[in-house]
Amino acid sequence: MKIIEGSLAGAIVNYKEQKGTRVTTDKVRKAVFDVLKGLVDLESTNVADLFCGSGMYGIEAASRGAESVTFVDESKMVIKQLKNNLKIFNFKFSILNISYEIFIKKSEKKFDLIFADPPYYQFDFGKLNDIYRILNKNGIFILESSKRIKTGKLENLDLIVEKVYGDTRVMFFEKT
Repeated sequence: MKIIEGSLAGAIVNYKEQKGTRVTTDKVRKAVFDVLKGLVDLESTNVADLFCGSGMYGIEAASRGAESVTFVDESKMVIKQLKNNLKIFNFKFSILNISYEIFIKKSEKKFDLIFADPPYYQFDFGKLNDIYRILNKNGIFILESSKRIKTGKLENLDLIVEKVYGDTRVMFFEKT
């Protein structure tokens, strides 16, 4: 996979898909960051990449100027692969091998931008209702899902943009 834009543009990130996972396409990732250009200045933002997998959302944010990125995934294989990939990059990051639920509950840090790309078909989106607790005021939460799955509303967040790309739905929420 290739980084699309910013200081790391063109760099390749190797990622072997794990069983039961799927990688966000370059087309969808580019579209997400195109929408973000009108919503947030990525310079100096603190970013969290939940269900990070390849880490491409967080890496792309760092390439475009994010101050720091926190990668969260509960798969040891994913984390091992991510650590190997991030060795070549020079940006501030942390990697946590914990569940998103524990991260949301225990994080003392708040974020300006949070990406979440949970499993498409076997996920209870209601479990993200507390995400607002780790999001700064006016922060943006981006949720990727299948367009065929009902996600519902999230507490204390306003849906500001919703886009569909093939089977993928991307929703942009803001904490006001």
